[in-house]
Amino acid sequence: MATKVEEAMKGYWGERCSDHEGTCPTCQAWVEYDALAASGFGRLFNAQELKEIAVPMGDGTWLIPRKK
Repeated sequence: MATKVEEAMKGYWGERCSDHEGTCPTCQAWVEYDALAASGFGRLFNAQELKEIAVPMGDGTWLIPRKK
């Protein structure tokens, strides 16, 4: 099952390319996603918490405010 972040990646960058190309922006984005996912970042928040605090910036990015 895809995470919300993975769904957002697909919506913005598209599906993973069938053959990796180092200069392809989509491939580069998915490499960064894989590194982020492997770092365990996704375990810091559950999807409901992110939905409650994330603020859409209007340019396809989201702002996650720091906790005070």
